[in-house]
Amino acid sequence: MKVNNDSKVGDYVFLFFEKSGSIFPARILEKTIKETISDGLKTEFILEAYRQESSEVVSQKIKYCEEKCQMFSTLEELQIELQEHVNNAVSAMLTDCKNTFEYVRTNTEKMKI
Repeated sequence: MKVNNDSKVGDYVFLFFEKSGSIFPARILEKTIKETISDGLKTEFILEAYRQESSEVVSQKIKYCEEKCQMFSTLEELQIELQEHVNNAVSAMLTDCKNTFEYVRTNTEKMKI
């Protein structure tokens, strides 16, 4: 389950960047609730994301972007999402392999006739 609007400034969260497969712990520094005619109600977060770099932990302020990453309240929720992500990637790889195999097998048999 993703972080909902009940998250408060100061809460720790976990980020998953699907494109790169990276995960980071983070802390909510700012929470802004904005309402516009075109977008309706929207919650924006400014986070401090942490990563291990050699022997030290470094932090970086980032604006949360729902299109680039997902945010989770607990490690358990992050783990479930990562497992689903990996399972989907494996399934897609197997489907591609099966389709390629069937194409090659079908075309090889036609070529022998």
